[in-house]
Amino acid sequence: MQRTDLKNRFISKNITDSEFTLKKLPADASFREYYRISYGENTVMLMDSSKELDSLKSFINVSNILSKKGLSVPKIIAEDTEKGFLLLEDFGDYTYTKLLSDRQGQESEIELYKKAIDVLVELHKDKPSDALPQYCNKTLMKELLLMVDWYFPTLNNAPLSKELRNEYINIWENILPKIRYKDSCMVLRDYHVDNIMMLPNRHGVREVGLLDFQDALIGSYSYDFISLLEDARKDIPEDLYSEMLHYYFSKSNTIDKQKFLNDITILGMQRSLKIIGIFTRKASRDNNTKYLVCLPRLWKYIAKHLKNPIFEPLQEWFKKVEINIGI
Repeated sequence: MQRTDLKNRFISKNITDSEFTLKKLPADASFREYYRISYGENTVMLMDSSKELDSLKSFINVSNILSKKGLSVPKIIAEDTEKGFLLLEDFGDYTYTKLLSDRQGQESEIELYKKAIDVLVELHKDKPSDALPQYCNKTLMKELLLMVDWYFPTLNNAPLSKELRNEYINIWENILPKIRYKDSCMVLRDYHVDNIMMLPNRHGVREVGLLDFQDALIGSYSYDFISLLEDARKDIPEDLYSEMLHYYFSKSNTIDKQKFLNDITILGMQRSLKIIGIFTRKASRDNNTKYLVCLPRLWKYIAKHLKNPIFEPLQEWFKKVEINIGI
């Protein structure tokens, strides 16, 4: 049976109104597909995750965890995990990306980011769920190798030498154990403006709607803060970054500031290198070049963190591979 037929059969089974329209939404960086289904005066979302069945099961698991924490995730209306379909509550179109581009004035931007930080504070209050895997050094290293294994072949039309690749691994094997808040909280991993929404009819932390959280792990308090404020897709003014850092500390007064800042440095560098690898892979393997425009911003974040003495060996390594970071 064709995928379209399976899709329509799933929708018809779960929507009693026989008259409905299906509109495909712009794709994100994953292989999932999203559709808005309109029937009568109602709308719902269809997630087609047939190419990522494991992530579908994880989405359901993480959705349940976040819902129990009192956070806003799309309600699951119907599911078919075997065929890869979910029918979800429609949160509308008010993503942070849209709101930040439409609104005028610094005050509105600060207000939005404070609400996003409030969600992190709430998320960091409780012990992380045992139902989630840990963001261990092995996982972090696997992500770090995405840059080496995808960016360099694209840059030089040849893979990096085994010697230089192993040197990069050794450098990070010495850095990763210095993360201080290794297993402290639930980490959403892709907490940025495209995946956060405003829900005007809700209050408190529930006013912020969460999307794309199926890859959640247990990790450092710093990770989602970095994801939000070292955003690959959007420039963040330095004064806004500083204000949100101060705001987070004022709301999470049990957090050790130096440990948190230590993790920002290490994980900020790790995340930017990972995303360069992911976006380069999208371009070379999947013929999707739209994210390459983000690479200069990511290199800017890398240059910022590279000034920290902890990264002196990495700075020397960049010189060997002839990448000029510009610091």
